Amino acid sequence: MSPQLQDRPSAKDHGPSRSVLLVDDEALVRTAMHRFLARRGWTVSEAVDGECARALLDPIAGIEFDLVICDLQMPRLSGREFYGWLARARICRLLGRLRRRRRRSGRHLGLLVTRKDLARVVERAMANLPEEQRTAIVLKEYHGLTFQEIADLVGCPLSTVKTRLYQGLTVLRRELAKSGTS
Repeated sequence: MSPQLQDRPSAKDHGPSRSVLLVDDEALVRTAMHRFLARRGWTVSEAVDGECARALLDPIAGIEFDLVICDLQMPRLSGREFYGWLARARICRLLGRLRRRRRRSGRHLGLLVTRKDLARVVERAMANLPEEQRTAIVLKEYHGLTFQEIADLVGCPLSTVKTRLYQGLTVLRRELAKSGTS
C-alpha cells in the first residue's frame, strides 16, 4: 500500500461494519476523525488528498465505501474537484449497471440502440455545457440534491445555482430538439 494511503482497523466491533474514506491533508484532523469514527464502529480508510482518494475509489481497486468525508481545500486535487469527479464516476457506474441489466434482461435490440443513441446525444450535449451548468444538473438531477445543498457544496448563492440549472436544462432541451429526440 502507498505510504500516503492508510487503512486502520476500527477499535470496536459494532455489528455490520460500515466503511468510510476520510480524505484530508492534515494528519491531526485525520487522526481525530479516525478515532471518532472508529469508536462508533466504522472501518476507516484514509487518503492525504483527492488524488490518493481517487486511486482508492477506482473500480479496478474494487473497494466500496459507505461514506466519503473530504476536506474541500487540499493540494493537488481539491475537495470540490474530487467531489465533481466522484459525481461523474458514480453516474458512469450507474449507467454501466443499467446497460448490463438491460443486456441480461433480453430487451429488444432496437430499443437498446435507440436508448444508446439518446444517451450519446445527451452525453454530447452535457459535454458542451459549461462546467458550472453541468455540475448543477448532475447534482440536482442525478444525485437529488436540493438547490441549497448544491449552493453550499459549490460555494455560490442559491440564485446562481437555479440560474445555472435553468440555463443548462434549456440548452439540453434545445440540443435534444435539434437532434429529433425531444
